Amino acid sequence: MNPENEHKLATLLQEALKTVTITLGESFMLSPNEYRLRVLSYRNRHRPDIRLDTFRYEPRIGDFAVREAIIDLLRNELEQFLHEDRTYAATYAIFGGLGNGNSIDDILKSLLKAAIVGTPQTAARAFYEEVSWGYLPYEEYFLLTGLKVDNEVEVFDGISLVPLSNNGNQLPGYLPLLFGRDPTEFLSKTLLKVDMSVSPVLHKPEQDYTFQSSPDKHFKIMVRSVQQPNFHPGKFFQALTLVGGYPVLSAMRWTHMSDEHIFDLRISPGSGYSSSLRGGSSTTLSEDQIRDGAALYNKIIGLPQEVEDSLRIPIDRWMNSMTHQGYVDKMIDLGIAMESFYLRGFSEQLTFRFRLRAALHLGKSLEKRKCLIKEFRQIYEFRSRAVHEGTLPEHVNVDGENIPMRQYIERSQELFKGSLMKVIDSGALPDWESIELGADV
Repeated sequence: MNPENEHKLATLLQEALKTVTITLGESFMLSPNEYRLRVLSYRNRHRPDIRLDTFRYEPRIGDFAVREAIIDLLRNELEQFLHEDRTYAATYAIFGGLGNGNSIDDILKSLLKAAIVGTPQTAARAFYEEVSWGYLPYEEYFLLTGLKVDNEVEVFDGISLVPLSNNGNQLPGYLPLLFGRDPTEFLSKTLLKVDMSVSPVLHKPEQDYTFQSSPDKHFKIMVRSVQQPNFHPGKFFQALTLVGGYPVLSAMRWTHMSDEHIFDLRISPGSGYSSSLRGGSSTTLSEDQIRDGAALYNKIIGLPQEVEDSLRIPIDRWMNSMTHQGYVDKMIDLGIAMESFYLRGFSEQLTFRFRLRAALHLGKSLEKRKCLIKEFRQIYEFRSRAVHEGTLPEHVNVDGENIPMRQYIERSQELFKGSLMKVIDSGALPDWESIELGADV
């Protein structure tokens, strides 16, 4: 490519706008200014109907000579990326789309849209800049349950927690296009935003195309973060759950790329999203608590593989025990979490070893261990009753005090959290043999 041709491209686009028409089929037409206002409206606010309708309109140049001049310039500039006048844009790797790639005409339409919404000069500059960058930026968003933030917090560079407005007219344009769903489910929620990139911008189709050489094999997707290039959202949710006390989960995930990019050559305006019917109570975390969550996340991702593997089921089941409405399911998941932690590698004398290990691991003194061994025996009994009978009492007697089962389960969840935190903080699994022989813990 020759960046010195930027001015030439801008001049040609300026000429093209003199005869451009923006149409939908044969019956509908928008003026350039109407088109521009529509695009700006849905970029700034969540207006899916306008976005979908506007995407269907196509700009066409009335002056054939000007059109051919732009096509020739694009063909020469992009020669290294073309095979039979077609290329694959990076958006293919994210959103899928045309199996046989994009044409020069697709790129021309994108340039015209950019020139109409912006200026011919900014469109031409973006064309050359994006190819020179070698990548296209985009974002991954996660709609969270379990936590809220009052203000945007940058957790790591390129990774932020973003609060959404409680006003439906103020929802941002990067929300996904939902079909058959109510956008009010986004109100007052918090998002996790992760900056991403896909490279290269364009990939030349192979002459002998086969299934094995599918274009998506030729693009690289990365997290745009110096601090966390291998960021793992699920482990970050674990850290936030341990800090906040409510299960932090992703209720929806989607990809957003600004349509300001010249090489955003999607065949539809959709974001591509997946959702899960997850909900429940949330707690507002302060910026200091978010920082604590970030520090805990760094500990979790730094754990040895053996420790990480051993904690996977205990943490997942502990978090899951907080998502159920019924006490029976809560207790079953909590029991599985504790068993997988305290009884790993054992199949005999489970009841006694369960409460012994738990008491020794958490108790700092003989007196405390005596109390804990009774408490964990009761937890195990309720876990067995939940599994075998499917019922639990409404209240539980703890040290002479009658407390609701809900409070008892929350108390048990917090108790087990102590064991998880000891492992994460130390970076090592308990040496159960030494603990059982009386070693200090």
